[in-house]
Amino acid sequence: RSGDIFRHANFLGVGKNGGVLAVAGDDPSCKSSTLPSQSEPALFDAMMPIFYPGNVQEILDLGRYAYEMSRYSGLWSGFKIVTDIADGFGSAFVDPQRVNITIPDLTAEKAVVIGSSLVSDAAANAAIATGGVMAEATAK
Repeated sequence: RSGDIFRHANFLGVGKNGGVLAVAGDDPSCKSSTLPSQSEPALFDAMMPIFYPGNVQEILDLGRYAYEMSRYSGLWSGFKIVTDIADGFGSAFVDPQRVNITIPDLTAEKAVVIGSSLVSDAAANAAIATGGVMAEATAK
């Protein structure tokens, strides 16, 4: 029932200074559920990139990457945690500088997106001049 809400929220995006992690708790081995669960199809259907940590350290590290990806792209990030990881324990290194995020210098003046391809200004201008038709474009 929440699929429609996720699709609408992802369509609207996130604020330029925000980010969203849609956390899904799966129980594929039915440890505490009567039926196995798998969130990937629902997250994929909502057009969210999916992050799937395999241990405690990756929850922290991938969580940071997922949040920053959401913030940069404007999309919600799906974050799947399975029972074995959620119920487990482990050690993790906690340091603000552990994960270094490099934000690409991508501005509207430098590149545009046509369809799902990132193309140069020259290719974009050619596409606009020909009524939006691009015979060939090289992704940067």
